[in-house]
Amino acid sequence: MSRDILRTYRSLIRRPTFFFAVVITMALGIGANSAIFSVIDAVLLKPLPYPGGDRLMAIFESSPQQHLFRFPVAPGRLEEWNRMNQTFTGIAGAYVENQADTSGPLPEKLACAKVSPRFFSVLGTPPLLGRGLNPEEEVFNGPAAAVISERLWSRRFNRDPQVLGMMLRFADQGYPIVGVVPDSFRFPSDTVDVWIRANLPPVVMRARDARYYAAVARVRGVFDNDD
Repeated sequence: MSRDILRTYRSLIRRPTFFFAVVITMALGIGANSAIFSVIDAVLLKPLPYPGGDRLMAIFESSPQQHLFRFPVAPGRLEEWNRMNQTFTGIAGAYVENQADTSGPLPEKLACAKVSPRFFSVLGTPPLLGRGLNPEEEVFNGPAAAVISERLWSRRFNRDPQVLGMMLRFADQGYPIVGVVPDSFRFPSDTVDVWIRANLPPVVMRARDARYYAAVARVRGVFDNDD
């Protein structure tokens, strides 16, 4: 076998153009297969980075009459689904807005995820520090609170364990930091710095055409209770 390999190698060396064409073709083939496997691994094989990730489902609105399929969810409809469904332990949603934080020496633009009630309980990731938003903080005009990303904690606060209780300020509202979530927690976007309540008034909750929540639901397990 070694003589066959050596003979093949000498034959290729005598024809360098063909030799390099073979090498490039093999490299492209290996690279394409690696890229395809990486996509399949990330999308189909690797579990979601949340506890019980196999029970999480993306939820969309659809309206065949309006030719809308896999569309974001209206906040009011999301709350209706929570009241009516018997399949999920909870359904939550979020959308992202850039806001200027003025709590530091200079204003800084942060990506803020505005979240619905049950958001942190549906996704289920334990925080690195503190907690997620509690039910009182999730309702309209409830107490202000913010959960920050591990990236922001490292960059802005130098991973200070005393960060809980420090303030962020958006417009004229102060938000005490109540928790820090790990870097693996990236819903609804990889760029989110801060999670705060979506403070939506009743008129918005009644609007069924205001569709902007990226929604996620947790499928009820065998041992989940009915409350």
